[in-house]
Amino acid sequence: MTVPNEKSTLIVSYVGMKPQEVKVVSKGLFKVVLEDDTKQLEEVVVVGYGQQKKASVVGAITQTTGKVLERAAGISDIGAALTGNLPGVITTQSSGMPGEEEPKITIRGTSSWNNSDPLVLVDGIERPMSSVDIASVQSLAVLKDASATAVYGVKGANGVILVTTKRGKKGVNREVNFNSYIGLNVPHMMPLQSGEEYVQFRRDGYRYAHGWDTPFTDEDVFTQSELDMIKNGNYTDWQDLLYRNALTQSYHLSISNSGEKTRLLLSFKYDKEQGYYKTNDAENYNLTLTADHDLADFWTLGTTVRLKRNNISGFQKINNEILYMTPLSDPYLENGDLNYFPNPLNTSGYNPLANDVPGQFADDAQSNLLNLNLTSHIKINKWLSMHTNFGYIFSDYKRGYFYGKDSYKGKGVKTNSGKEYNNYDQWTLNHIITYDNSFGDHNLVVDLVGEMQSRRYDKGTLSGDNQPVEYTSYHNLGSNTENIKIGSSFENWALASVLGRLRYNYKNKYYFNIAFRTDGSSRLAKGNQWAVFPSGGVSWSMKDESFMQNVNWINSLKLRVSYGTVGNTAISPYQTLASLSQYAYLFGEDSSNKFYVYSPTSIVNLDLGWEISKTVNAGVDFGLFNNKLNGYVEYYNTKTSDLLMKRTIPSFTGFNDIW
Repeated sequence: MTVPNEKSTLIVSYVGMKPQEVKVVSKGLFKVVLEDDTKQLEEVVVVGYGQQKKASVVGAITQTTGKVLERAAGISDIGAALTGNLPGVITTQSSGMPGEEEPKITIRGTSSWNNSDPLVLVDGIERPMSSVDIASVQSLAVLKDASATAVYGVKGANGVILVTTKRGKKGVNREVNFNSYIGLNVPHMMPLQSGEEYVQFRRDGYRYAHGWDTPFTDEDVFTQSELDMIKNGNYTDWQDLLYRNALTQSYHLSISNSGEKTRLLLSFKYDKEQGYYKTNDAENYNLTLTADHDLADFWTLGTTVRLKRNNISGFQKINNEILYMTPLSDPYLENGDLNYFPNPLNTSGYNPLANDVPGQFADDAQSNLLNLNLTSHIKINKWLSMHTNFGYIFSDYKRGYFYGKDSYKGKGVKTNSGKEYNNYDQWTLNHIITYDNSFGDHNLVVDLVGEMQSRRYDKGTLSGDNQPVEYTSYHNLGSNTENIKIGSSFENWALASVLGRLRYNYKNKYYFNIAFRTDGSSRLAKGNQWAVFPSGGVSWSMKDESFMQNVNWINSLKLRVSYGTVGNTAISPYQTLASLSQYAYLFGEDSSNKFYVYSPTSIVNLDLGWEISKTVNAGVDFGLFNNKLNGYVEYYNTKTSDLLMKRTIPSFTGFNDIW
């Protein structure tokens, strides 16, 4: 190693170790011994309603960082970035349409008949995963077993994902960061016959039908338009006409600043993603502002405001219809107009390029999301603290669609147009009091939590057929003359919870957790709305025992066992109420001469209560060979009882099923 002069200083560092500085005094060998960095080795893990050292965790929890998630270049969705990063977490996406839907996330498989979506908490407040851009994530933890998730009661039945976002840091003065990404997504197409292969396939088919030795010419097999295409060698690649290589762009700018008592972080992110269909595009705008202010040495206030807008231009799924379009089907007429029935052998096969004609197709959606978090943290004394979280979310979604008469859906018959809207607002308030005290070899933490949550949801749809003026697209639905439909719905539900939890450890070797949570849900029948969910666990840090001190190749070894129960109310509101449906009766031949009656369509189950899942979990955490090999082995067994599902009942009752 060559250094500028003998007054130089070498800095030697390694992950998990304290950096060492060595002054260069002469030529020769240097022996540097690095010491363990206790702060790094005692990694802090985000758990339910708080944090604790990784060594003291008794449940099944895995954690990753925002930097790891951002390595998935070109992925702006947190759920998609989780794929392959966390064991026990499975993500699936049924549509390749950008911006259309969040990936389906399951933790340790499907645990409920109705809904297996995990609870997602962003900075302690329930939020959609899509409400946070991936560049704002500081860390992400997944609680998998019941002892870890039971502190969330009914909401933690399918596992819990805790997202901690970036905030302004003390001592950081005017820091600016900018990141960008541009990429190209290339679709993997189904291998279809080439033009030459298809021509030979048709010839062989003719020989098979009329005898292999029967003489024939191409005029016996193909139509005149097909013969012209064969002669010119101008075959049609329908996949190339319908699909494209999709360009993806992402830009993220963040500005942070801190003063003596105030810390600020402002970030903006813009994503633009093309779909594989040429009519499909998506744009995302994310604006985030976080602020923390120390009112006093013992009192800190914080706020987070997030604004998100998502614009999507959709498409109509072609599915298997493209298989009816052969390489000998010319998509365009001689004058350049679209050939709506290009396959001479299948006159019902409509041209899938019909939606590309200007004015014939539109499917536009826009969603706006507002997230507001307010926090207060008061350090009452050395052992006692009080933390309050208030979160509010408002979501507005609207969609307009139009299929012209000559569109792929219209097929030359009539138009179809409509609008959809849905919006919801939700608020959450939780209050946490924590007692944390150490005395001698003992450490005791007691948490008391109270939480309330409420949500309102409003939805409406309007649609109709045969719009006389196509130019107005979906902006003049009142001009539709056929099949006019209007629908709307409303939901409102509430949840109240109380939690008590005790965490104890002795000599940082023996750990014990126990918690009791009670939840009350408005979705269930009266008399069954409240339930209690206990949980607990123990762990033993074997490596800290005297008999393990000479086993140098083992750096950490911990055994843990836990048990817990969680509840689930994965049903829509008002399922405990009887419902009526409207029926129309027609008199005479005049379609307007009708009257309406109502009849029951569901019956009430007055015993409808909680779906309960009980989980036993055992695990071993280890670090070997100077922590070069780290991992864990888990065993778990979950049993779910009192499933919330519809049961079929005899039709002579007048009904088909009951919850």
